[in-house]
Amino acid sequence: MSSNIKKAMLFCALILSMSVFAQKQEIKLQGITIQPTEDINMSFHVGTQIWTRYTQLNPGTTGVNGNDINNLFDIALRRTRFSLLNNLYNEKIVVYTQFGMNGQTITSTSSPQLYVHDIWTQFRLWKDYLYLGVGLHGWAGISRLGSASYSQNLMLDHPGFSLPNLGKTDQAGRQIGIFIRGNAFKFNYRLSIDKPFVRDEMGNIGINESTYYPNTNTAFKSYVFYSFLDEEHTKSSYLSMCNLGKKKVFNIGAGFDYHPQSFASLNEMSDTVLHNKLLLGADVFFDYPFKDVSSLTIYLAGYLYDFGPNYVRTYGVMNPLKTGSLEQGGGNYYYNVGTGTIIYSSLGYIFPEKLQVLPGKLQVVLACHYKNFEALSTPSTQLDAGINYYISNHNAKINLQYSNWIVYSGSPGYNTNTEIMTQKGMVVLQVQMYL
Repeated sequence: MSSNIKKAMLFCALILSMSVFAQKQEIKLQGITIQPTEDINMSFHVGTQIWTRYTQLNPGTTGVNGNDINNLFDIALRRTRFSLLNNLYNEKIVVYTQFGMNGQTITSTSSPQLYVHDIWTQFRLWKDYLYLGVGLHGWAGISRLGSASYSQNLMLDHPGFSLPNLGKTDQAGRQIGIFIRGNAFKFNYRLSIDKPFVRDEMGNIGINESTYYPNTNTAFKSYVFYSFLDEEHTKSSYLSMCNLGKKKVFNIGAGFDYHPQSFASLNEMSDTVLHNKLLLGADVFFDYPFKDVSSLTIYLAGYLYDFGPNYVRTYGVMNPLKTGSLEQGGGNYYYNVGTGTIIYSSLGYIFPEKLQVLPGKLQVVLACHYKNFEALSTPSTQLDAGINYYISNHNAKINLQYSNWIVYSGSPGYNTNTEIMTQKGMVVLQVQMYL
């Protein structure tokens, strides 16, 4: 079956889903709230994201039977999460717990383990100006996109590079540490002192090519943004990437992630040289509703990453087939994190009420990723384009998105001989429910 036919089938599935789920009135899905005493308020939420997708696989990908395979149609569970927020004594003390699973594909284990994503407590020290917290948390840095709420994303998913420690020295984007945060004079700030999980990849070390060096050093992370319009106050660390016309937001922000002597490379004499990891980011977020009930969302971010000389690694969301003949890997692997610069932009537009042909809200979205890594001879540009249908805001929505990536031949590194070989793409239909 051709890719065009399968894309058409996915689009038909989207329309069918709309007709089944659409209601004349919005569904109110606010989770479960319990107040056992006057001093304690508890709210429980559950969310899930289910993907149906068609993927063009990287050249040389090997299937489960050992033969070459060019494309794959599959159904996967992107996320399933349970969260519990406990407010004590009028929010003077907050305890937040989130657990669940990520990325169950047809080639992953049939019984994935639930694990803790967040478990932290915080204390209000001075009005809304200063909170102190400790635990496994996401009050981290670099950018707004690095703290994006999975349930309130603009695009289908985060782009990977916004969580540069993912799967390495963190646990699903979180680390254990102490944090302070608050809102003051239209500034929203967060600063954490963390102990990253130990990672040893010294087997990959090379001359002028850095890799993870095992250490117990403390890391420092922060993100601060200033609100020109409506201020944003959140009880958890996660920020909305689209407020669906409910707020007028214009923010500028900046952040960093510093982990001293956490990477190592070899010099020309084959001596080990240690490197500090320093990741910097700056961004602008604009989210504005208009009188015709349309709204425009714009996000622009720039990153300057330094993991040491010529560091680069691949990323592939829920990659079902990782084995391949290319250095880049099989399946949907692409070079996504490394020493160099990244520019990211995204745009979303919700149509005016008079143009909404279905109950709820219809939104078109577009994103562009530009990456220039030291270890690759040529920069890459990726595009995402899609349609979001909000049946009941972010609580019940359907996303249809196409994403592409660049495939390189050759080997990255100090003496890179990489060349752009081709590009591949993936079409995803996502159903999200968040109660």
